[in-house]
Amino acid sequence: MSTSKNLILPYNLSMKQLLFLGLLYLLTIPFAEARLIGGNLADKNSYRSTVYNGSCTGTKIGPKTLLFAAHCFLDSDTRRLKTQYSNNARFILETHYGVFYPVTVENVYTHPTYAAELIRLARVRQSDFSVGSGSYDVAIMKIKEETPSIPVGTIDYSPSEIGDDVIIGGYGCEDTATILSKTKGHRFKVAAVKVEPDPQISRVQGQNSANMYRFNFFTTGIKKDARAASICPGDSGGPVYRNRKVIGVNATYLFLDRSGVAQYNAHARLADIKDWIESIPQ
Repeated sequence: MSTSKNLILPYNLSMKQLLFLGLLYLLTIPFAEARLIGGNLADKNSYRSTVYNGSCTGTKIGPKTLLFAAHCFLDSDTRRLKTQYSNNARFILETHYGVFYPVTVENVYTHPTYAAELIRLARVRQSDFSVGSGSYDVAIMKIKEETPSIPVGTIDYSPSEIGDDVIIGGYGCEDTATILSKTKGHRFKVAAVKVEPDPQISRVQGQNSANMYRFNFFTTGIKKDARAASICPGDSGGPVYRNRKVIGVNATYLFLDRSGVAQYNAHARLADIKDWIESIPQ
């Protein structure tokens, strides 16, 4: 894979900002093309609507509209937007093919079921690890700038089916050690997995698979199949592709031991919330 980069910049950046972007450039040059646990490095010519905001993976779905997971933006304690993503906050929007844009937040819309779940869990003092298990963990961010070198991705609102072949992607962990330490690889990986039925796990680590299945569909994790992939911090909000169209968002995962490595990945069902997504101003 070529390591050439195309840096898209406005003309009014300070020297400090340019140095920061230069550092990002160096950090994102691939070190190797080897097999990664949880997937392979994505080809620079594929999945080009995928973006990274410094903490979560997302998808560009409109000229100024980005699709993420709600937990990327809402503080689980205060139930307010995290400061770094509040209105008029600025951050660097990154791609895996060398395009970067400094952008400004105009607004963040989180699905109403997610905020309601945060309130419910706070009342019963339940661990926030299960947030997203009982809601649509989806958010849409509007930014003020256009990003013309990043193509718009397409959402497929037809439901996922058990056995579907899908591609999951994200900027998260790259090996078992980093999964355990919850660090991020900062490189975009993809993996081919299958949509799984509800594993019918009654309750583990504060999660209930039947409740999760109402809002999410499952895919195979590496704890179930070593050839599959497991999502973890950094992959949150990442797209699930079926025939190169987005059908889900990386939301959470289901693990059966204390390793924190997923037996199953959970992805918010976009088919269920078409009306809400299309109600957000483009």
